[in-house]
Amino acid sequence: MLQVKSHWAQRLLKITVVATVYFFSARLGLLLQLGHTNASPVWPPSAIAFTALLIFGPELWPGILLGAFLANITVFSSNQVASIPVIMLTSAAISIGNTSEALIGYYLIKRFKSEQILGKSRDFAVFFTIVLIMCLSSSLIGTLMLSVNKIISWQDYKTVWFTWWTGDVSGIIILTPALLAWWKPKKRKWNTASIIQVILLFFALFVYLGAIFGEWLPLGFNRAKIFIIFFIITWCVFRMSQRQLSLVILLISIYSIYSTFLGKGPFIEASPNLSLISLQVFLCVISISMMFLSTTLNARKNSEEELKAVNALLEMKVAERTYTLELQKEKLEAANILLLQKTKALEDLNKESRSFAHVVSHDLREPIRSIVSYLQLLEERYKNKLDRDADLFIDFAVDGAKRMSVLIDDLLAYSRIEHNQSEFIHVDLNEIVAVVKSNLHTAISDNEARIVINHKLPTVLADYSQMVQLFQNLIDNAIKYRSDKQPEININVQKQGNISLISVADNGIGISKEYFDRIFVIFQRLHTRDQYDGTGIGLAICKKILEKHGGKIWVESVEGKGSTFYFTCN
Repeated sequence: MLQVKSHWAQRLLKITVVATVYFFSARLGLLLQLGHTNASPVWPPSAIAFTALLIFGPELWPGILLGAFLANITVFSSNQVASIPVIMLTSAAISIGNTSEALIGYYLIKRFKSEQILGKSRDFAVFFTIVLIMCLSSSLIGTLMLSVNKIISWQDYKTVWFTWWTGDVSGIIILTPALLAWWKPKKRKWNTASIIQVILLFFALFVYLGAIFGEWLPLGFNRAKIFIIFFIITWCVFRMSQRQLSLVILLISIYSIYSTFLGKGPFIEASPNLSLISLQVFLCVISISMMFLSTTLNARKNSEEELKAVNALLEMKVAERTYTLELQKEKLEAANILLLQKTKALEDLNKESRSFAHVVSHDLREPIRSIVSYLQLLEERYKNKLDRDADLFIDFAVDGAKRMSVLIDDLLAYSRIEHNQSEFIHVDLNEIVAVVKSNLHTAISDNEARIVINHKLPTVLADYSQMVQLFQNLIDNAIKYRSDKQPEININVQKQGNISLISVADNGIGISKEYFDRIFVIFQRLHTRDQYDGTGIGLAICKKILEKHGGKIWVESVEGKGSTFYFTCN
């Protein structure tokens, strides 16, 4: 509740201040009015009203309405231009026109988002255009009411309207930028050179005004001399802040208006009103030129400062990023060193493991063969001479020794793939399949297997013996894991660029999808030894051979309908 009361009290105070300032500035402007029309070519209240709304918001419009009404009714009454009711009606209409003028300007500024009048040249250009439009409201309403109420004749309508419009426009263009610049000034760093330059500029301006309006220098009243001021104001724009520029504009305006009012200077016309209108147009040109150049320079300066800030921020981020990257690089290098050390250790361990497996399998081969030989000899000599249990134990021992011998042979073959350093040669895979058929002649014949090469197989760069082992393992598995049907093995090839995709398809028992990856792992078996003989190394050897040759192998199968093994060769 207290906050609400405080808000209304502050608003009422602001409205009162605006009304008071408007009233006294209007009385000052009406000292130069055209006859008893309350139309003046010099009208600072328009700038005060518009600036107040720009700074404090549209809620202060009652202050403009009140100040304008009181100023007009006071002057009209003192001049006795009409009856009291007519004066009150005319003053009310004029005050509405003055208030609507400020409100129209405020909302147009907001509509076109041009609040930075002194910050951007685009916003200042919009501001200037809006001023020309908004001042039509007050001048048209006021002049119309003066004509309707017979305070002026209709013949004077055009002159009074143009005087009114010119006064409002010049008042806003000259005074509003100054009020805005002084309301929120920007800090500026001063040095001796800047102070001296500003003093020299004001001195040059004083000399110029004295020469043009004071008649104390022999320059005459040639109007061409007034354009010398553009050299001075250009110098001012480049060397002064906007606050100082606004002082320059006010100084020029006050001095020239006062001199013209006294009948001095190059703007003297047939009447004081025409003289002041001519002067105000000139002052508007000066003000627009100075502020437009200033906003352009400010925009450029702000852009440069923003660019510098962005560059500084970018440099800081780049430095931070560079530092982060250097830290990451150091960590990465340390991690790489550690990884290389671990990789070397792992390679050494793998070499030792492979060497160990090779040595163990090679060294175990002879003792196992000796055990198998002696067990077979024992079986031949003493079978059926010992009791039944002894014969059974001898059978178990012989079978286990044979399986161990096969397992060691397979391990040795798996190990040889890693240790084999022979160079690859051109190998005709058709010849390889023929060799495999010969090696597996007994198995093929006993099972009545049918092997079909549907397309001529390519010649590849490979190790001859390893290619024999690859095809032999795949074909042997196709025969071993047969179904009730006659085994049929189809070998196909497809070219995929420089790579040959070879498939070995059978019509055997097939493989469940869940075992597609497992079958290529060493020692992994899907069936018991009672069902199918084997060590579980054959497909692991195939995978190792193809990896050695830069290829890969996979299987597609439907359980009960056969399997197709695919592998790639270069």
